[in-house]
Order: sequence, then C-alpha cells, then structure tokens
Amino acid sequence: MKADQEKIDLQAEIASPQPISIIVGDRLCVHCGYNLTGQSIFRESHYDLLIARCPECGSVTSLQDYPSLGRWANRWAGVAAGLWVFLLLAMWAGSSGAIFGISMATAMEASSGPFRSYIDDQFQEWKIEQEALAANNPSTANSATNNTAIQGITLPTGTPAQAQVFFRGGGLYTNFSKWWDLQDNAALIKQFGGWRQAVDNDAFYFWILLTLLAFAMGCFWGIALLKQRRRGLLIWASLIIATSCVFAIFAFVDWFTTDAYYPRSASEHVIAPPILVLSIAFAVIPLFTGVLLGRPIARRLTRILLPPRLLNSLSTLWITDGLEPPHLQSSR
Repeated sequence: MKADQEKIDLQAEIASPQPISIIVGDRLCVHCGYNLTGQSIFRESHYDLLIARCPECGSVTSLQDYPSLGRWANRWAGVAAGLWVFLLLAMWAGSSGAIFGISMATAMEASSGPFRSYIDDQFQEWKIEQEALAANNPSTANSATNNTAIQGITLPTGTPAQAQVFFRGGGLYTNFSKWWDLQDNAALIKQFGGWRQAVDNDAFYFWILLTLLAFAMGCFWGIALLKQRRRGLLIWASLIIATSCVFAIFAFVDWFTTDAYYPRSASEHVIAPPILVLSIAFAVIPLFTGVLLGRPIARRLTRILLPPRLLNSLSTLWITDGLEPPHLQSSR
C-alpha cells in the first residue's frame, strides 16, 4: 500500500514538477512570440532540460540554447558594449554642455540690456569732462588728443584722480578700462535702480528652452540607466550639473582675469556671473524631475502607442522598478 502511494506521488511530481526559478529577462515563445518574462522555470524529468511553458499557447520552450555565431557572438557583444559606453559618455558631456550653453546665453542676454547703455552714458559723460579739462590745460590736451602716453606730467592743482589716471594712461578714446577700474560696481547698480532694473528680463525666455531640454535629457537618462534606482539616477543627474559647473569655471576665469574694454564687456563682468549660476541652479529642477519621471512616462506612452503583444519586448521598463510586466497585470 505504501509502495503504491509512493508511485502515485512520483507520477504526480512528474506530471506537475516544482518550479526552480523564474525568467527575469526578455524571452519570447518560439511559437506565438509571447514574452515569457516572469514565467516559472521547471526541469523536465525525461530529458533533464530546463523548460518554461507559454501561458498563451501552451507550448514548451527550452531554456538551453547554443550560440550560432561561435566566438563572434562575444566579439560583437564586446563591440556593442563599447559603443554603448562611448555613447553614454558623449551624451553625458553633451547634456552638461547643453545646460551650460543655454545658461551662458541667458547670462549674456541679461547683461546686454539697459545697464549696458547706462554704463556707456556714464563713460561718455566722464569723457566729456576730461575733454573739457584737457582743453583748459594745453600741455595735456595735445598729448591726449594724439593718444600718447604721458609720464611725469604736471597737472593743475586739484585735478580729480580719474582725470590723472586718464591723462597719465594716455589715449582720449582708449581709456574705458581705466575708467571702469575706478568704478564701484555695486554703487553703479544701485544708482541705476537695483538688480531688477539692471537685468534684461527678456533673457529669462531662455529658461523655457532650458526647462524643456533639461527635462528631456532627464527622461533619456532615466530610461538609458535601467539598472539604476532613484538614488543612482539622482547621483548621475548631479554629476551632469557638476560638469556644467566645471564648464562655467572657465567663463568665470575669463571674466575675472580680463579687462573690460567697452560697455558690453563691463556689463557682462557685473551681470553675467550671478545669472549664469542662477540658470545652472534652475536647470536642476527639470533635470531631476525628468530622471524620476522618465520611466513612468515611457511606460505610459508604450501602453498608449503599442499593441499589447509588442509590450512584451519592453517588459524591462516594468521589471527594473520591481513592477509586474504588462501581460501579468492584464491576466488578473
């Protein structure tokens, strides 16, 4: 009696073997093309092969394959992996460069507004004063008109310090940088009406483009880095912003180490640096939002645009976030 029961149990085990694992990658049924992701893996008792059964058509699919390309399979896989890494590095640099470029355009446009004209007006007034002073002092008028550097000249008692720098530096029309070095930038902005008046607000229209581009790049990285969870995606987005800041350092070095020779460059030296920092900081919002919403948006769009059968090949979008693939959800 006991032997008969053991025989029955053995036959039942053969008829319904216990699953030993599940399929975690994309694998299509050889008969109907259904994606077997999430299906149980069994060991077939007669041939001792690992198999899975398609829930759609009931066909048995073997999980042991033999490569048809031999050694070239690994070679082409290595080439593809190298190209993919190169593409990711290029996109990393491109993403940072795009954020920096639009931020730089915002800064340049913000500094080309009314404050630049105000600086030019102030310089022209100062120049007229120096022309009048030069006219009252013949010994310096001819030299200033001829743009000749004057060293050790005797100026009238009470000559303003700005005029002394002007005359001793020589060049009636080439002394903007000397005049600018004597100015108090904060005082000029305050006299003009503050930062709200000095900054050209039309420049912030560039932020619309910056928002769209940063969000799109965030969605790309959210999908491209499928193995990364939220923390990893945010770290990668932070690296993109950090690289943009590195690009910005070169602009700051140029602004702080070169002289301003005309009103436009003077306005850039004052207005552009804080606007550049503000623009890069603003790009953090759409970029981080994009990397977090990239996969949900992709899943929603694939459900809308693709028929259910084609969703099987994109099930990684669900599995990577711990979600059930579409065919398992629809079967409930």
